[in-house]
Amino acid sequence: MATEHPNNKPSIEWYTPISAISPFVQRYGANFLDPCAAKNSPILELTPYAKVLGVEGWDGLTSDWSKEEGEWVFVNPPFGRTISQWISKVLQEAKASGRPIILLVPARTDARWFREAVDYPGVRLMVKTGRISFVDGEGVVQKGNSVGTIFIGYNLPEGLPSHPDLLLLSKVGEG
Repeated sequence: MATEHPNNKPSIEWYTPISAISPFVQRYGANFLDPCAAKNSPILELTPYAKVLGVEGWDGLTSDWSKEEGEWVFVNPPFGRTISQWISKVLQEAKASGRPIILLVPARTDARWFREAVDYPGVRLMVKTGRISFVDGEGVVQKGNSVGTIFIGYNLPEGLPSHPDLLLLSKVGEG
C-alpha cells in the first residue's frame, strides 16, 4: 500500500515491490489477501485476492478479512497517521482467524503502535537487509528510502521463508 514518506518525495503513493515479499510468496504461495492494495500496486500482479482500497466500497480497516479468500494475508498499511488503526485491525484479524499474516511497517521500535504490534503470542520479527526501494504511483522503483522497515509475522507455521536477504530477529517471548 501507499506510504507517506519513504524518500522525502511529496507523493503519498508508495507500493511494495514484488522483490520485498517474494520470500513469503515462495514459502506460503501466491494465494494471499492484500487488504490494503492500491490500484497501481505491483502486488496485483501476484495474487488474485488483492483488495483495492475504495474499489467496490472495499475498506480494509472496516471489512471482515475472514470472508475473503487467501491462504495468508500481506499488509503494508499507509505509514502515516492511520498506522495504529491498521495495527489494531491486524491484531483483531490475527486473533479471530488464526490465518498467517505478514505485516510490513516502519522499524519504529519507540512508537506505541510498534509495542502493541509485537504484543502477540509467537510473533516473529524479520528484517530484509538493506532498505526497501518502494515503487511510486507511476510504477517506478524509487531509491533513497529513508525509513527502515520490519516484517512482523503472526500465526506463522513452522518453517519461515529462507532467503539470503531476510533475517529472523526473534520469536518474541522466547529466549
